[in-house]
Amino acid sequence: MKNIIFTFIILLNLTLSAQELQGYWQGQLNNELQKINMQFAFSYDSSRSSYIAYLTIPQQMIIRLKINKISVADDSIKINISNFAAKYHGKIFDNDSIIGNWYQSGMSLPLILYRISEVDTFSFNRPQNPLPPFPYISKDVEFYNKKDKIKLAGTITMPDSISKHPAVVLISGSGPQDRDESLALHKPFALIADRLTKAGIVVLRYDDRGVAKSEGNFSNATTFDFADDAKAAINWLKNQPFVDKNNIGVIGHSEGGIIAFYLASKEKNLKFAIALAGVTIPCDQLIALQTKKMMQLYDMPTQITEAYYNFYLQALQIIKTETNDKWKNILDSLFNANFNNLDSSLLSKYNIDKSLINQLTFSYNNIWLKTFINIDPSDYLKNLNCNTLALFGSKDVQVPAAENEEMFKQIAMCKKKSCVVESMTFEGLNHLFQHANTGSTEEYALIEETMSDDVLEKIINWIQKNIY
Repeated sequence: MKNIIFTFIILLNLTLSAQELQGYWQGQLNNELQKINMQFAFSYDSSRSSYIAYLTIPQQMIIRLKINKISVADDSIKINISNFAAKYHGKIFDNDSIIGNWYQSGMSLPLILYRISEVDTFSFNRPQNPLPPFPYISKDVEFYNKKDKIKLAGTITMPDSISKHPAVVLISGSGPQDRDESLALHKPFALIADRLTKAGIVVLRYDDRGVAKSEGNFSNATTFDFADDAKAAINWLKNQPFVDKNNIGVIGHSEGGIIAFYLASKEKNLKFAIALAGVTIPCDQLIALQTKKMMQLYDMPTQITEAYYNFYLQALQIIKTETNDKWKNILDSLFNANFNNLDSSLLSKYNIDKSLINQLTFSYNNIWLKTFINIDPSDYLKNLNCNTLALFGSKDVQVPAAENEEMFKQIAMCKKKSCVVESMTFEGLNHLFQHANTGSTEEYALIEETMSDDVLEKIINWIQKNIY
């Protein structure tokens, strides 16, 4: 569920002639699990006597990431990517290939870059991204979270009429998100806002706290802090003259879906809540299940996948219940119990060793993760106060549909007799509700579709049916 964003710091000095490196280069990094395609676009800045490059790795959702310091000497190039401890060292041959190695996590993998033409570079068409002029009013706004004393910035879109309209707040998924929930040039929240507003619904979307134009600190915020931000958005909408305050709802994606369920149980005046790939199972179980689904996608051996899954489930229970000083010894015992009976050559092949314990203990000292793994959405689903819709994609590996929709159907209950509580799984869609091949996160940037039109139509029709 957390989007990992890599920032590159490249340390360089330059002597190679500009003509030899300028242009586009592509290579493929292969390991036991993945084939990762990457492209560099180099240009020479004569005013600074240095190269500028843009790196694109679609599977990591990195598109034209600017690199402005490059170290080149004679026919050699060295790139140090300090933020995730990786290096690339290569030599240029015949002006059409760079033969070198990628170094990361104690491994060395061959990476050959070949010169390509501009027409062969990655293309990222986003036909669903809304473009002006719009047949509605769109303007930037600010609202205030009184509890945390921060100003949040967003965009409101509203039908161009003097009537009062139903309204919705969009709540983003995990990781620092802007108001459009931008990802690899996709803008799903801008698309949702566009379609809903054309259907007569006011939409407020906003930058997460600490992101873009919003105040606050993202790094020390929890799911419940983000819920407070959404409450502030709802309260701001209630006071707008063009909003029907009796018909305000929320739409949350992923972690935002949990917040939608939470608000549906806590906010008595909320009219509706829609969760897009909203988590319904305990969140520690979700994290273990995500890992299992991804390993299955990579066709990892069943015994490795099951051992990893069981270790994660048990480890997260320890992290939830024990103090930090006890984690390492208990996790060490759990690692031995789950992995010591497996063939050591198999563990070595997939780089599974006790460094996993250090990774866990480091990661789960994070306040967001510590809070997240203790959330059980059933606490909210059993106590809904408004119409609630949960939508899933059958190929979602981040919030797997089968397990989460089943839980929703079993426990979701509204305390009001007139409530509508409904769920639906869309066949062939991934976590972003794109039509997908496998559902892997590596496909997100490679798919032109931002969101299925069927999902957008379902959202609009369901809101219109259940608001009055």
